[in-house]
Amino acid sequence: MIEYMSPVVITLVSAVLFKGKDSFTARVLYMSITFGAMLVLSCLRFGVGFDYLMYSRGFFVMGMDGFSTLTYYDWEWGFTLFTKIVVYFTRDVRVYFAVVSLLCLAGPFYIVLRYSKKPWLSVLLYLNLYFFYCTTNFLRQSIAISITLFAFTFLIKRKIIPYMGIILLAAAFHITALIMVPVYLFANFKPSRKTPILYGFVILWVFIASFPVLDILTEYMYGGYIDTVFIMQGLDAVHVVIPAAVSVLCFWFIYKFARHDKILVTYVNLIYFGAFWMVVMLRHMIIERLSYYAYIYVILFIPEFILFLETEPGTEKRRKAVRYGLLAVVAVVTTAYNIYGLTSGDKGVHGVYPYRSWLY
Repeated sequence: MIEYMSPVVITLVSAVLFKGKDSFTARVLYMSITFGAMLVLSCLRFGVGFDYLMYSRGFFVMGMDGFSTLTYYDWEWGFTLFTKIVVYFTRDVRVYFAVVSLLCLAGPFYIVLRYSKKPWLSVLLYLNLYFFYCTTNFLRQSIAISITLFAFTFLIKRKIIPYMGIILLAAAFHITALIMVPVYLFANFKPSRKTPILYGFVILWVFIASFPVLDILTEYMYGGYIDTVFIMQGLDAVHVVIPAAVSVLCFWFIYKFARHDKILVTYVNLIYFGAFWMVVMLRHMIIERLSYYAYIYVILFIPEFILFLETEPGTEKRRKAVRYGLLAVVAVVTTAYNIYGLTSGDKGVHGVYPYRSWLY
């Protein structure tokens, strides 16, 4: 477990060392150190992640096929083409996973560097809420998620053509990225008490009538999942505690204090959407793949929320209580969630535990 706690420690120690240094150069250096630690951990892994061997085998098979075909099972053509390009330059699967890891981390690096009000907290949340672990398992989807993050600027600026172009590019790596197409329509919805109620009714419908709908969908896509645990079973309820708590926080905060802050409204709508899919995955495990696209913006919202409370009128004592008390709660609770994920089941969340490296 020490391997996975090392990036957490590096994130916190580096935050102390860079405290008070707010220049762009300092931010880039801090981000390079923290994400560099994740990149090293990911590049040196061997057999880590439930899908590691599947992608390793696909790398060699697609290498033997060359460019004679861009099809491989039901994998998207963009990822297949990418794999074949890497094989053209090297037959070393370790280099392949290193390049994949770099692509998976590029998007999160970008949005934290550009938009986070507390980069160290965003990085900590990225680690503790399993987003990093996802990149060691769902490789195609993690690249797709990373690509969609570059569309965030166009989402908030309401530039539909470049936004949709980036989403379609992401869908070439994993079709689930298309879930971000309707996001463009409701990301700027004004805060309303009706929104959580609407999501609640849809969730109720899912728990009543979702199986017939999924039976129809799997006839046309991902038929290999029919009657598997990914469809028939859901994840443990513990994984919904934090998303549900954040959603309640969003409802209170945005409606009472920040209804006219455009970027905060966007964050809240994204978190509502992501948390909705997190709840649905209690019914169907496969839905976890849809939740990450929007829920990942929690790493930007929580720093914004804490900064807002820190700058609200009040005594210095109150501001310090918020600054240190709330930050401590977030750090402790999410780190505990991280440890829980590593120790749950036989191989931990996303199959990342225990860590193994090709160095030893």
